[in-house]
Amino acid sequence: ADPLANPINYGFLHQDSNHSEEISCAELAAYLPMMQPGALWVMDDIKWESLQPVQKKMTEDHGFVLEEFGPDWGVYRVPR
Repeated sequence: ADPLANPINYGFLHQDSNHSEEISCAELAAYLPMMQPGALWVMDDIKWESLQPVQKKMTEDHGFVLEEFGPDWGVYRVPR
């Protein structure tokens, strides 16, 4: 099913799925259009090397801000 067929505006997303670069980047592309401005995007296992490219895309290409982080998670704010 096409996730964009019925647009929803999410205020919170917890991404903890397959940690490959390809799938994580595909999830960013799929879910970003459905996120409310200012929403929170929580990512698990942010220190994994395979997740570094998607985090770079989030901050550098899309303007996400890393609001808070712990030993293996990060809370990003979707730009307003």
